[in-house]
Amino acid sequence: VSARVHQNWLGKLPKGYIRFRKGVIGTHAFVLLGYDDKGFILQNSWGPNWGFWNKQPGLAHWSYEDWAENILDTWVLRLAPRAPGTLDLRARGTTAPSPARPRRSSILGHVVQTEAHGIVRSGGLSPGLASLRETAVFLANKVEMPGQKTRDGTKYTDIAIFLHDPLLDADEPAQLVKALVEPFKKQKIYPFHIFHGLDAARSFMARMEHEARSATERYQLSGEELTRWLNARAPTAGASILSLISASAVAAAQPGGAVHEVLSCLMSESLAAGQNRRVHVIGLGLGSVIADALAQPDQQNQIPVASLTLVDPVGVAPSRPATVAHIAQVQTNAATLYGYRGSWTSLARSTLSGSASPLPPQHRLPAASIAEAAFNGSLAAAILATITRSRA
Repeated sequence: VSARVHQNWLGKLPKGYIRFRKGVIGTHAFVLLGYDDKGFILQNSWGPNWGFWNKQPGLAHWSYEDWAENILDTWVLRLAPRAPGTLDLRARGTTAPSPARPRRSSILGHVVQTEAHGIVRSGGLSPGLASLRETAVFLANKVEMPGQKTRDGTKYTDIAIFLHDPLLDADEPAQLVKALVEPFKKQKIYPFHIFHGLDAARSFMARMEHEARSATERYQLSGEELTRWLNARAPTAGASILSLISASAVAAAQPGGAVHEVLSCLMSESLAAGQNRRVHVIGLGLGSVIADALAQPDQQNQIPVASLTLVDPVGVAPSRPATVAHIAQVQTNAATLYGYRGSWTSLARSTLSGSASPLPPQHRLPAASIAEAAFNGSLAAAILATITRSRA
């Protein structure tokens, strides 16, 4: 099930009951396990400290009133007999092998996850607010420790803020951060990565996986036929979910929003120390919505943006001059969904096809996806070229 969620989903639930209230903070996908005379029993993915309906972690009671008000989409997952010879729906291709999942310590200080309700304070990707404050202190200071390497955050003259596409597989966020750290640090640019709406995006991904499986089973579609069918089906099946995700992204960039809070905290110590770094904003895929919102002229007094780069942008018409980079190759073997010839980003573009006109690119990246461009180095090269021009 995918549904709109409100403030009462957060924090401690009284006896595991989600009390209905008005107001929406985002969208979310979860599983319905059963029901009683007052509502559904659901299983969530927010860890062992959430829920506790009937004293069971991860389970909660969702009232019929809440369901009627906020339901977005429902589909059924069916268990099938084992068939080792069949192709998995999410099978990975062979055009570009993904790197191994990096150690958490190698990306610490360079990444945070946010959702509509704020900064995610714990989890495998997001270390939370305390780590963010440590990074802010590091960037504002040069610390010499006897017998140890000097920790000099002041050497970074620029900050590159990456607003990532949330339509990612579980391992991709950490891999992307790892690939896009060292090339920038070598140029005295401190890279910081924000993943907004990963939880909400799973609603769209799950829905389109269901659509692809249905088309494969019912109509035996594959390749170009399946691609055309999903592109045509996406505006009906997924537009409402992606529209909510986009609206959440714009709100997150405004003062008081989660992404704006992250950047204010990140730069607070440096500004207090009189350091005025150039800030470069990079939007990737659907993350371009937040990037453009941050770079709008009425935001300049809050976050001064020196350059804006949009990579394979979705759902946005820039409000200021921007460098645009597009993916040059059509994805075929490295399928997002089995048989679909395109990435999650291209599927999102089909879903929101009427929201913005295509942008002419200044760069064409030799890759079939944003992730592949990050792994082969072409993404970092294009962004660094933009930053270099803005410094001149």
